[in-house]
Parts: sequence; C-alpha cells; structure tokens
Amino acid sequence: MVLGSEQIVLNLQNVQQRISDAAKSAGRDPQKIKLVAVTKKQPVEVIRALPTDLVSILGENYVGDTQQKQEELGTCARLFQWHLIGTLQSRKTKYIPSLFSYMHSLDRLSIAKRLSKEFSQHQSRLSVLLQLNMANEPTKSGWFLDLEKPSTDILSEIDEVIHLPNLIVHGLMCMPPYSENPEDSRKYFIAMRKFQALFSRHFPDCDFSELSMGTSFDFEVAVQEGATYVRIGESIFGKRDLNV
Repeated sequence: MVLGSEQIVLNLQNVQQRISDAAKSAGRDPQKIKLVAVTKKQPVEVIRALPTDLVSILGENYVGDTQQKQEELGTCARLFQWHLIGTLQSRKTKYIPSLFSYMHSLDRLSIAKRLSKEFSQHQSRLSVLLQLNMANEPTKSGWFLDLEKPSTDILSEIDEVIHLPNLIVHGLMCMPPYSENPEDSRKYFIAMRKFQALFSRHFPDCDFSELSMGTSFDFEVAVQEGATYVRIGESIFGKRDLNV
C-alpha cells in the first residue's frame, strides 16, 4: 500500500529528528549526516510529493526502474540527486552516466574499470563508495577483508580503483547481516570505522571520509558509530510490497 503524502512527510520529519537525536547522543553534528531516501519500487507520484527541503537524495537499486522514473518525472527529476545503492550488472554500466551522480555500491574492480571507461566517453566523473562485505556473506557483494591481516591482493585491487581516472572514491559502504535487534549491527559499524582508518593509512592521497551505513532498522546505531549517509526506505514510505 502506498502511503499518502501527508504521512510520508510526517515520517520524514520523524526520521530526521531521530537522526538528529542519535547524532547528538554521540556528540556529532546532525548536519554531517545525509539522508538517502530509498525510493526503489516506489511510484513516481510518491517522488513528486517529496518535500525537497527534507529530501535531496534518492537511492535506487535498479537501472531500468530509475530510467523509467526519470523519464516520467521529466524536469522534476533534476530536483534530486540520484544515487545508485544496488548491485550493478556489467551490461548496464553504459546507462550510469546519464542516470546517477553517485554510487554507494561499487563492489569489484571489473565494474570500476567499465564505469571509468563509460564516464571517460562522457567527459565526466562518478563519485563512488567501496562496498565491503562485512560478514563475508555469499548472498551479498563487496570486498571482504580481515582487519587483522588484510589481503594484499584486495588492497592492490582497491589501489587500482582509486587510480582510475574517471572515478572519485569518497569512502565506504556496508550492509550488515539482517537482525531484529539494531544493536547486532553495531560491531559491523565499529569495524567500518576501523577499515576507514586502515584505508586512510594505506591510501593517504584518497579521501575516505564518507561512510554509508544504516537502514530503517538500524540507522540510529549507524549514526552513533559514524555514518555520514543513511539509506532509509521503510521508515519513510512504509513496508514495501515484495511482490511488486
């Protein structure tokens, strides 16, 4: 069921307040945390109704859906920044320059090379975050590293990504294993800060200041542990129909 615009605005205000409260509880500036409203599978009517004073970034998982939405929205699409937060198939890299300005989910070197080539042809650059597979889950993508003994091969791959001419690495992204208890995510978010420090030491010329972590069920814990982007869908738009 699609929520009405008034309820969505109330939910947005509630989420923003919760972000602010979580930041203050950890001695952080709430203005440093950016909300990504996850609009995957949401109709364009919902996007049109979003107040731009509360939302400026939309998170989408699927290239085809994003393309259709932007076409239907027309000039309204330009009111938002569009961030890719889902796994990208190799054959769809050619569409990214016209759809997205930011990618949270860069998960492998081969995709990075294809994206750099595509953006070179458009004479532009893509801002990216490197996705880490924190629990080495086979159903999730991303690099898996051991904090105690990080793989030299993977660090070498990441070095290649950093030096691709048409990508700009800004930090890291993760999706911890799902749990009903938000506190279960905290150890993964703490590990992300440690990886942030590790990468900053290994690659001192690269900026790793951004951490994209936290969804509807654990974003307050993520904010307390240093998230600069939180990706929130259900707490804003309600439960999604999984059959859609």
